[in-house]
Amino acid sequence: MAVEAGVDTVMIVTPFYNKPTQEGLYLHYKEVAESTSADIILYNIPIFTGVNIDPPTLRELSKIKNIIGIKDESGINPTQITDYFMAVEDINPEFAVFNGDDIMLLPTIIQGAMGIISGGAAIFGHEIRAIFQAFEAGENEKAREINRKLYSFCKTLGQGGRILPNSLLRPAVEAVSGVKIGPPRHPLTQATEEEFAVTAAVLKKVGKL
Repeated sequence: MAVEAGVDTVMIVTPFYNKPTQEGLYLHYKEVAESTSADIILYNIPIFTGVNIDPPTLRELSKIKNIIGIKDESGINPTQITDYFMAVEDINPEFAVFNGDDIMLLPTIIQGAMGIISGGAAIFGHEIRAIFQAFEAGENEKAREINRKLYSFCKTLGQGGRILPNSLLRPAVEAVSGVKIGPPRHPLTQATEEEFAVTAAVLKKVGKL
């Protein structure tokens, strides 16, 4: 149905709740790929799904024509981006390896991450682009300086023991953009005034408010 609506690339998260084996992951994604003409970006986020796409499994999946890349939650295993590149480089040098964790942006750029699929880009889109540009220009100190702004913001999103950033990211986007998007749906809980005050203070410090 997505393809019929004009979608040409989809991102498919790993199966959650049942913790399949690596062979199970391979067979699952193979079946999905064979069922559609869309290109597929794998979404690896073991902090929520409980299962990791190991590099040897990615190597086998990269042989499937319409599996073209992966988004990796890099905070779980900061060096896995490099493992992924090494696993697929002789099969498909164009295979896209994206970082999926804003706080890990600069460390994964250094490893060769081709981009980031980002939640924080709703606020820090220009800064994220500037980090890539500074790094590519060899302006490493500038890249670090800008990255620290993004990093300090992201660090506030885990208050109250939260893992998913939505509770604090949503009001932050509202405050910066003026666009009303409302609170997260349950079971996520809305950020408290005290929590958002911490996030807002960082946004003010970095010039977003």
